[in-house]
Amino acid sequence: MILDKTAANKTEIATLLNVHVPLADLRVELETILYQACFSYLNEKLSEPNVSIDYLAQLYTANAMVHINWTLKSDKDKSAIELAHKIQQYIFEQVQK
Repeated sequence: MILDKTAANKTEIATLLNVHVPLADLRVELETILYQACFSYLNEKLSEPNVSIDYLAQLYTANAMVHINWTLKSDKDKSAIELAHKIQQYIFEQVQK
């Protein structure tokens, strides 16, 4: 699981996420990957969305990044994992509406 790897390598990942140079900004790259993957998925699955796909993809990305950063600072936290899952579940349940 990604959280296991994140927690096991938190010092290295936290350091990389705090490097902000134009051609090597891991935070921006990770946010872009998460956003594009979510946006593409929702765009494919939602024919008539009741909420903006862009908005849902941004919510997903923000939630994922907050959870990654929390894990880097606090190790794996079962309550945080469950809350992040519930938030993401809500986002993806929009596909079924």
